[in-house]
Parts: sequence; structure tokens; C-alpha cells
Amino acid sequence: MIKLWRDQNTLRMLLIGILILIIYSFILVPLEVLNLPRWKSRDIATVLRHALLPQPKNIENIIIISIDDISLKKMGKKWPWPRRTFAELLEKLNSYQPELISFDLVFTGVSSAEDDKLLAQAIKKSRNVFMASFFDEKGEHVLPYEPFLQSGAETAFINKPQDDDFRVRNTWGILFSPQYEVKDYSFEIKVAARYAGAPADKITFDGRNITFEDVRIPARRDGTMSINYRADFDDFTVVPFWKVMQEEVPFDNLRNKIVLVGAEAEAIHDIYLTPFGPMPGVGICANNILMLINGTSLRELPAAVSFIILLIFALLLAFFSYNLAFFRSALFSVAFTAGFLLLYFGLSLKNYTMDYFAVVFVGISIFIFAGIFKYFRLSLTSAQLRKLVVTDISTGLFIYRYFRFRLQAEVIEAIRSKSNISLAIFSIDNFRKISDDYGIEQANLILRAIAQMLKENSPRGALLARYGENKFSLLLKLKYDEVLKLGEKLREEIEELEVSGAAKDLKLIFSIGVASYPHVAINSSRDLIRCAEAALKRGYKRNEVCVFDSKLDKVHLGAQEKKPGAEVGYIASDYLEDMYRDLNTTLKELRQAHKDMETAFFEFIRSLVKALEAKDTYTAGHSDRVRKYALMLAEALGMPEEERKLISQAALLHDIGKIGMPESILRKTDKLSNEEYAIVKQHSEAGVRILEPIEFFRKYIPLILHHHERYDGTGYPHGIGQDLIPAGAAIISIADAFDAMTTGRTYTIPKTTKEAIAELRKGSGKQFKPLYVEKFIQALAVSQRRQYRG
Repeated sequence: MIKLWRDQNTLRMLLIGILILIIYSFILVPLEVLNLPRWKSRDIATVLRHALLPQPKNIENIIIISIDDISLKKMGKKWPWPRRTFAELLEKLNSYQPELISFDLVFTGVSSAEDDKLLAQAIKKSRNVFMASFFDEKGEHVLPYEPFLQSGAETAFINKPQDDDFRVRNTWGILFSPQYEVKDYSFEIKVAARYAGAPADKITFDGRNITFEDVRIPARRDGTMSINYRADFDDFTVVPFWKVMQEEVPFDNLRNKIVLVGAEAEAIHDIYLTPFGPMPGVGICANNILMLINGTSLRELPAAVSFIILLIFALLLAFFSYNLAFFRSALFSVAFTAGFLLLYFGLSLKNYTMDYFAVVFVGISIFIFAGIFKYFRLSLTSAQLRKLVVTDISTGLFIYRYFRFRLQAEVIEAIRSKSNISLAIFSIDNFRKISDDYGIEQANLILRAIAQMLKENSPRGALLARYGENKFSLLLKLKYDEVLKLGEKLREEIEELEVSGAAKDLKLIFSIGVASYPHVAINSSRDLIRCAEAALKRGYKRNEVCVFDSKLDKVHLGAQEKKPGAEVGYIASDYLEDMYRDLNTTLKELRQAHKDMETAFFEFIRSLVKALEAKDTYTAGHSDRVRKYALMLAEALGMPEEERKLISQAALLHDIGKIGMPESILRKTDKLSNEEYAIVKQHSEAGVRILEPIEFFRKYIPLILHHHERYDGTGYPHGIGQDLIPAGAAIISIADAFDAMTTGRTYTIPKTTKEAIAELRKGSGKQFKPLYVEKFIQALAVSQRRQYRG
């Protein structure tokens, strides 16, 4: 885990997660470009909260007298009704003794003088009558008819802001003057204050909270508040207007209650969109009053706290989305996002207003960017791996096989177009003596120095490669005389080359062979190579440039060749021709037989392993023995057949990464130096680089990559331990170690089976998984008994 945190790509992904959060919080939200999904996500939470929570307290103390379609029909009067009708309503309501009566209707201007007089008298006889006012488009405060106010009615505005989708989610609590002075409090604020026993002149605002009695209501600086919708319209006690007029309402239903009179009929056009859908204005008013008297006003988390919560979410999601495989990443992202949405929903139950869409947006964005980032990282890594595959580690030049691939293509094109092409081969003729006298590290320093010199002095477009242990090749598209000049320049540079280290006074003995087309009538790239090598042979240990001469250098020129196929295919199919002839035979047989592609590639890689092992008597048959031991242990553990097959095949390929290592290390007869051992430790990752481009080899990668991990976490390449090590890798580790101990190396004495078992037990719990060690020992004993009986 610590290593993952230190991984540069992981840190970059974390920065991407932070950047996404910053863009959302400080750019998209202020610009209001995502308001609609943010509102909709809150609406969904509101509906869920309503479905899950019981009805709020005090809901039974709010009674809505609804002017519905049936009431319009039964009253037999055309809307708007005469005001004497509402005077009669007040007379009826007074007999029920409600706590207060509120009209969510605006009685402005003069109606019938007689009707206005009757309504004014009814108001005077009643107590705690509230009438609605409103602010028009010009900002003018439109009040109820003055005689009604003089009769004792109180008034407050009922304006409600609508969001861009025309839904009412907020309400005005306060209306300010241009000088930021409180002009008036809302209808609901005054009704709730009166219900709590506070007169309107006792309501105050301190810039953050509206206060009366012991009630504190959070409000924004612009005077708005979020409405905490806890009830749908049908959740309230709704009494049709006509029933009250016909006295069909039980007496106790209205006593000491807040009575709201409002319109529900569609013809009156007092219907608004809310999170619950269409709702009469009186229903919105009832929700708001219920929120205020219950003290359940919605509060907003401090911006810093909200940002920190989202930051933790973004960092954790970015970390795991990047470091998990695609399907695990998708499942984790969904589960983790759902978990944070539940956290937000829990906070909303405590009356906090939450930005649910922030979690969804940040979660989806991070998952998508993690995928994109991984894709580009893998693309970049693949490009780097492709370069590594064709690059010599010691000198940084191209490897011989890649050079042959390019040479073949270039020569065919040059012959077709009759253009110039030349090949120069450089040989350090006393390289073996340098290596013997000064050591391989000093010899490699000289090779790197010459490689750097060739890079610096070669013209643009030239192709440089490591041609052999002590040779370099240079492919040029120059004329014959230009190649000779360059060859002389390079000869002088080599003679003047200063060598650092113990061999600084050493004089290099070298030779340079050159062959050019059309100066020589060649037919193929092999012809060009034969000519250059013949010239090089003639110049052996002469420190001079030798140009191919058909009179002096006898070479048999061959036939024309075909254009090479794909780059990787060419390099693989003809890899180290002289050393791996059996590999070519296997590949030809596989192509001719048209066998399954996966089997063909597997046998191809296996042949590479066999060719590698053929270099050393110690390694000969090593992979087959490891496969046998690994399969034996997998069977003893009762693993499924498919998994046993996977482990068996991975065991055959576990040392594939050693293909690119110098022969001097692979064939070394004494103990490896620290530097050489560090190179050997790279073979697990090198094996991954070889197999990763081929889709159906990827299933072997975890087993090959981790077969040198240790149970105590001190192995390589990643230092993982215990159950984090893939089971197959842990099995191969035991099989590999047992074969290494019982086979021995040139500088170690092979151990007996009994001694090797003792070493395995000694490493149990440290290097190896204890259960696997015991199962391996048991299985080995059974196998030996079978051999003895057989």
C-alpha cells in the first residue's frame, strides 16, 4: 500500500481527482451550468425521505380548508366568490375556536361595499386572522384592502421564487430594502411566530438566522430559505370548503389548530411544481409552516466541511479506481459512490441540505478519467516496452534482430529505387582481452562510450545497432565517397576516445568494414552483410577502414529476398538465428499445421525458453522440472483442472525474462556480483514485458511477475506478502527453489532431497507459504514412493 502511494502515476491520478473536484466546486457550481441535475438529485432524496420517514409531528395541527372543484360546484357561485362568502366562513370557523386563521388568498382593492363591510366585521370578531400580500413585478407591496387591516387582520407576503425548471424549492423568509433593511417577513414566518406566541415586532434577523422566542431559523443573506418538504398535500388534513360551510366538520377537528384557507381548484391557477409534483400554493405554505414550528429548517454544511468530505471521497475513489482492474474498479466505484450517497442521505435526515449530484458527478468523472489515464499510461508503457524489446540494455542501441529487420526493408527499397545504401560494421578486436583483464563492467563502459560516440557522429537518419558482443553496425543512406569520409572520421574518433576507469590508458584495437550499394551489385540484405563482414575480416586488428573489394574479398551473392512482415513477428520468428534453429523449426511446423493460435504462441515462447536453457548445463530442463513440481503441488492442493493447467504453463515460462540478459551473466561460472544480481532480478518484469502485448498470455503475467515474492514481503519486484501473492506464483516459487537447490550451480554443490526439504521448512513462513511447503513435502514423498515401487 505504501508503495502504491509513492507511485508517480497514482499520485498523478490523485491530482486529477482533486482537479475534478475543484472544477466542479469552483467553476461549474458558481457558473450554474449543472443546476438542473443538482436540483433533480435533491428532489429524489426528498421523495425518498418522505417515503421512509414517518409523518412529521404537528402535522395534525395544520388544517387546510381547500377551495376545490367540488366546492366551486356545490357553492354554485362563479369565481371569484363575493367576500361575504369568506365573512360567512369566518363566522363558521369562530365556532370551532381555531388557534389562528390564515388566508392564502389576496383580498386587494374594493369589492362590493356591503361585502367588504361584512368581511371586515367578521375579521374584527375573529382572533389571529392573517391575510396574504405580495410584491408585484415592479417591487410594489400589494396589501389587502385597508379596512380589513384596520379590523385587526395581519398581513405578510407570500411570494415564492421558482427555479429555472419552474419548481418551488425555496421561499422568501425576508424581503429587504435596497439599503439591506428588513422590509417584511414572509407569511409563513409570521404565522409560525404567532403560533409560538411571538408578535411580529419580536421577529429579528442577525444576518444568518431569523429569531423569535426560542426559535432560530437559518436563512441565507438574500433572505431565502430552503423548504423542507416533509409532507405531500394529501398528507395534511384537507377539508373541502363546502363541508365547513355546511357544518359537516366535527367540532374538535379545528379547535386550537392552524387553519389555512387556500385554493386547490385548477381553474383558480394557484398550482406550483414541487419535488412531489404539482401542489397547491396552500400546500407549499403548509409545508413551510410545519418546518418552522417543528424547528426542522434545512441547514447547509459549511463550505469547508462539504469540500473536505468530497475531497476524501475524490482521493479514495481516485486511488482505488486507478489501482484496481477494470471490473473491480467499476464495482468499487459504484459501491463507494453509493456509500457516500447514503452518507449524504443520512445527513439529510438530520435536516442538512446536500449536493447529491456532486458525489455522482465526481464519482463518474474520476472513474472515466481513471480509465482514460490508465489507457494512456498503458499505451505509453507499451511504447516504452516496444522500445525496450528492440533496445540493447548495455549500449542503448538497437538489438541485432531489429537491425536485421530494418536492414532487410531498407535494402529491398534501395534496390527497387536504385538509391544509395551502405553498411558499416565496427569491431573492438581486443574486447575479449579487455573483459578478461579489467572485468565485464569496464568492458561495458567502453562499449557504452563507443556507442555514445557513434550516436554523436552519425548523420541524421542513420540506424545504429549492437551487432554482437564486441561489434556495432551502422546503416547509412549515403553515397560511396560520403561513407568513406564518415568511416575515416569515426576511425579517428575511436583512436582518440578517452576511456574512464581502470583501463584509461588502454589502446583500443579495432577494425571497420564497409559495403555500399550500388557500388557492389548485391541482391539482398544478406549480401550486404556478407560483403561488410568480409571487408571487416580483412581489416582485423588494423585500426583502419576496409571497403569491400570483389577482387580481394570473395563472397557468394544470393538471390533476391521478400519484404519482411510485421516488425515484432520478424524479430520473434528469426531470433538469434544461429543459436535457436530448433525454434524456427517449431514455428514452421506450427504454421504449416495451422494449429490453434494460442498453442502456437505458447510453443513459440517455450522454445525460446528451451533455447535459453540450452546455453547452460545447469539450466537445461529447469523449466520442465519446475513445471512438474508445480503441477504436483497444485494437484496436492486439490486445485481445479483449469487452474492446474494455468500454473503448469506459467511454470514453463517463468524464466522467459532471462532471454534479454547478457550471456556473460547467464554463463558466469562464479558467484554473481551485486550489479549482476540486480540485473538478474529484473527478469520477472522483463518476462511481463515480453508476454504482455499478446492477449492470451496475460493470464500468466501475475504468476510470472510474482514468483520471486516472499511470504514475509521482502521479495521482488513489488515486495508483496502472504495472501497478496497469487497462489500460482507461490506454488512456482517453491518448485523453482526446490529444483535450484537439488540441481545446484557451477559454484554451488547440489543438495540432497532431504537437505532441500530442510531448507524449505526453514523458509516456511518467511520465504514460502507454510501450507504449501507441507503439501509439497507430502506430495514429493508420495511421488518418490511411486517411483520406488515402479
